[in-house]
Amino acid sequence: MASPASDETNDTTITVYGFLLGDTPNGDLTPFGTKLLTFLKMSKTDYKYVGFLEHNGSGSPKGKMPWIHAPGLLGDDNIGDSSMIIKALVKADPTKYDFDSHLSAQDKAIGLAMKTMIEESTYWGIVHMRWNTEEFSTVTVPMYFPGYHWSAQKLIGWYLGRSINAQLKGQGTGLLTDEEITTKANAEILALSEFLGTKKYLMGSQITSYDATLYAFLFGIIKGEWNHPVCKKTRG
Repeated sequence: MASPASDETNDTTITVYGFLLGDTPNGDLTPFGTKLLTFLKMSKTDYKYVGFLEHNGSGSPKGKMPWIHAPGLLGDDNIGDSSMIIKALVKADPTKYDFDSHLSAQDKAIGLAMKTMIEESTYWGIVHMRWNTEEFSTVTVPMYFPGYHWSAQKLIGWYLGRSINAQLKGQGTGLLTDEEITTKANAEILALSEFLGTKKYLMGSQITSYDATLYAFLFGIIKGEWNHPVCKKTRG
């Protein structure tokens, strides 16, 4: 369970540096942050959460969020990238953190393929919905930068919008039309739904690390005030 960050963090504490928790404690505004928080909750790991306004990106080993500091478990270096963090935790304490040990090699291959589709393709659809549509100025900027004067929100939004749209184009999603992105994202979500079927969890009756990814990115589409056609269709 998350608690406010303090100056005195003991060696057994995991400190998570994320972007911003939403109106509920269930997730970070970045799906990768929600993925990590979900994984920590799955493993019943206590953690301290530090938002962007407190850390300002200082200390991120890969220049992105989230990252963690867990000196008692992983040494004094900050660890970045949600997948690398989970991998490091599993290596450090497999009894507590390895949720995939019961899976066959084939099941792990399928889980990895699903995870990769979500994180490397569906994610960019989420970025487009938030940063490259009309809801960018009406929903995204106020939600990401609450409490800022409207003029500051406009300036920050303009700067970040340019940067993120350049990333979208560089990745390829930004070269597609909104209709094409919608069709692609809906097809991916349908594939996940078909694979999940009536199973309790993505890979069967037991929870796995892949469920943290599935939950986080669907949460990022379903929750919030965005009403893009993909969000509406996923809410069902």
